[in-house]
Amino acid sequence: PYIGTIVRTGENKAYGIEADIAKNGKKISGSLSYSYSRVISEILGINDGKPYPALWDMPHDLRINLSWQIKKRFSVSANWVYNTGKPITFPVGFYLHDRTPIPIYPDRNSQRVPDYHRLDVGLKLDFKPNKLFSKSSFTFGIYNAYLQKNVLSYRYSDYPWQNDGKTYVGVENSVFLFAVPSLSFKFVI
Repeated sequence: PYIGTIVRTGENKAYGIEADIAKNGKKISGSLSYSYSRVISEILGINDGKPYPALWDMPHDLRINLSWQIKKRFSVSANWVYNTGKPITFPVGFYLHDRTPIPIYPDRNSQRVPDYHRLDVGLKLDFKPNKLFSKSSFTFGIYNAYLQKNVLSYRYSDYPWQNDGKTYVGVENSVFLFAVPSLSFKFVI
């Protein structure tokens, strides 16, 4: 009845480094940013008191942005993102107890979902100023241009064993299994 009395507290240690380089040219502009960061938790009674990666521990984060002004009012852009996969605690096996599969877990957050990466591209057309708008543009973009199937989480699905028992296997859950187009119109009055 008093959940606050069973919440365990501990320490988080976070550290990292970040670097960013940008170049703005007349025709080609771009930036490259990278960060290495760690978040380690240590909570008495969890993971036998040993330190473990926190849920938001994703050491590598790399972002590359490029923009090319092809004509005075026409440009293309690309944005590539890469992140280390999130930590996860996933069963390494199962055993049967009264025909019920019981998971066997390794250390807390000792595994990771696959790394996340995607490419977004865009085409932008700027319009000449007119009586209605002092500035306006039309942009067509594609999110996840190379159709990367990024895993966001896992769920269990059961399959029958030969001995009529059941086991559970992880099934990847992904979002945007296809390229997502976008259209936008921006204007300033």
